[in-house]
Amino acid sequence: MNRILTLMTGVGLGAMMVSLSKKKSAPVFACDEVEEVIGASSSDLCKQANQKKVDDDSPSLQLVQSQCSDLAGLLKDRNKLVNTHSSILSRCISSCRDISKLPLASRVLPGIVQCRRLVYGLIKRVSFRISLCALGLRILLRVRAAKGTRRSAGISATRYSKTECASVIGVMSLAFFLRLSVLRLQTPIIADGVYYATMGKHLVAGNLQEGLSTFWPPLYPLLVGLSSLVFRDIETGGKFVSVLAGSVLVIPLYSLIRVLYGKEAAFIGAVLVAIHPTLIHYSTALLTESTYATLFVTVLFAGLRALSGGAHVAFFSVGVALGACYLLKPEAIGYVGLMAVLTLYTSLSGNHLPLSEVLFRIMALVAGASLLSLPYILFLRRAAGGWTISDKFRAHFHPSESWERRWLGLPEGQTTTLADRLYAGVSRKDDSLENRGLPAADVSSLRMMTARSIEALRSEGRLLIDGMTPPQFMLLMALGMFKTEWLKELYLLSFFTFTLIGYALCPDEINERLLMPLLPVTVCWVAGGFKTVEDWLVKFFKHTKISRDVPFINPRTLRLLMITTLAFSMLPWVVYALMAMPAAPMVEYKEAGRWVKEHSQTPLLIMATAPFIAFYAGGRHAYLPAEKYQTVVEHARRLNVDYLAIDEAHISNGVFGNNEYSDLRLLLDEGSHHPGLRLVYNFDRMPGRKLLMYTLTSEL
Repeated sequence: MNRILTLMTGVGLGAMMVSLSKKKSAPVFACDEVEEVIGASSSDLCKQANQKKVDDDSPSLQLVQSQCSDLAGLLKDRNKLVNTHSSILSRCISSCRDISKLPLASRVLPGIVQCRRLVYGLIKRVSFRISLCALGLRILLRVRAAKGTRRSAGISATRYSKTECASVIGVMSLAFFLRLSVLRLQTPIIADGVYYATMGKHLVAGNLQEGLSTFWPPLYPLLVGLSSLVFRDIETGGKFVSVLAGSVLVIPLYSLIRVLYGKEAAFIGAVLVAIHPTLIHYSTALLTESTYATLFVTVLFAGLRALSGGAHVAFFSVGVALGACYLLKPEAIGYVGLMAVLTLYTSLSGNHLPLSEVLFRIMALVAGASLLSLPYILFLRRAAGGWTISDKFRAHFHPSESWERRWLGLPEGQTTTLADRLYAGVSRKDDSLENRGLPAADVSSLRMMTARSIEALRSEGRLLIDGMTPPQFMLLMALGMFKTEWLKELYLLSFFTFTLIGYALCPDEINERLLMPLLPVTVCWVAGGFKTVEDWLVKFFKHTKISRDVPFINPRTLRLLMITTLAFSMLPWVVYALMAMPAAPMVEYKEAGRWVKEHSQTPLLIMATAPFIAFYAGGRHAYLPAEKYQTVVEHARRLNVDYLAIDEAHISNGVFGNNEYSDLRLLLDEGSHHPGLRLVYNFDRMPGRKLLMYTLTSEL
């Protein structure tokens, strides 16, 4: 009963957050509010334009009036800006930013932040060492206790009770409401999301030529396209797919932890997944990570059941799930080989099955994976001109070039950048990957790749420990690992380490997005450690007779108190994530796209550092080469682009943070003369987010 009441309370709080964060409809937007959102520098002109009685009909005043009405309309459009006073969360963020601008706060906060970083780093290092000691001690105790005994790694066929199903549905509802509340903040999208949305729009329209890509897998774009049939705004529809996937993640993770550590630990893990800040962040992003994490955990659970005595249908189902994972992330095809090895090992060493039966299981696994993956692989064979699982891999293995030169450079004799060739699907016969000088595999290159892979493994460890795992989670993980049967723990560890090693072979791509699907695996160990600490505390209170003297201290209230404490311990992460969100995200690109859309009748070709303007304008995108000024202008003429966009954020630091556009910084000076270009649009109302657009002229 206490558990059900807790879930009802959580669902009620989630519903309250959604209701409080609902946008207030306002038919008229004051110009002061418009300026607060978009960072307008002057309010006098807007006030003049909003006066009820205007006697001056000069063109300048009419221009001001039209600009104010445009800005107000920009706010009213659901696909454009959001009023900053529309939700409680937005008010909190705005208040925190205002406080940080106070003179006293500006002097004190840097010292506090620096001190916090030092303390947090010290806590991290101490927690990591304590966790290693605790893990080593647990392994020794398990080895000592396991001598002379042999425990089965099978799965008991206990069914889910109605109370258990109600608990899971309640936690999933809480996860959905939390993600829906964050979704209303309208977080910015990245270039990957633009291509997913664009491909999805083409797929549902039946345009397979534009909807299929050799670089972007097709499953997530297809889901985004189907969602766009319900939502008029394809960006919101795509994010809603991630919200649903992140909420459904509760079900397979609960089932997996239930097999490993029992029902009580499974409930704890489900609650942690529902409130985990990083998982919430990716569950509201227009990216594949949330959907892939759900399918990945489903594979872990289904694979464990299949290895524990499943029939051929169970292995076929695991293969189908792995095929779906491949259509989200091509590297997931490697798990088919891992699962085949685990099937061979467990079937021959544990169950002592005939070799023919083992081979039939592996064939069922491969057949299930081929059912979904083979059509796309055949498409790649025809489109890429060779057998491959994705164009991503052939492009990434190129140690002789820097990343920015490889993607944004124009090699001699080439007519498009590699980013256009792979990202946007621009077909050029002379731009195939084979003609880009990919190095042959020799001893020196293999030695270099090995060294870089080892360094990448270290980077993955630092990212997991320092960036993605709080200290309290680290300690609980050490207490939760190797708590269940050895084969189950080794099964989970095999997928964890295989993922790290696989991504280490591609060291250019080490980032949080790649390791995010491993977070649910760490939550499994955290839930096991949480249950261990809970059992210790229950025994402690029982032996000291505290539970008799204090009536409200019992196992249920203790668990509720521990979950609440753990949830509040993650508040710093939540606050940091909210504070890191930019004010009026993507406003410069949305306004520029709206301007382009109003000044053209047909979809235009826009050359820029990122595809956002073309996405919001409904046009086509070409990447701005990281070359000299004259080369860029000639390349724009060759492609016959309509607009050349320069945004300060990328031009100043570079797309990859390596100042690859240093030769084009002169284009940020709108007052200078730029041969061959004419300035037609200027957005400079927000510091550090200036955006200029040029058209080509006949001048050389």
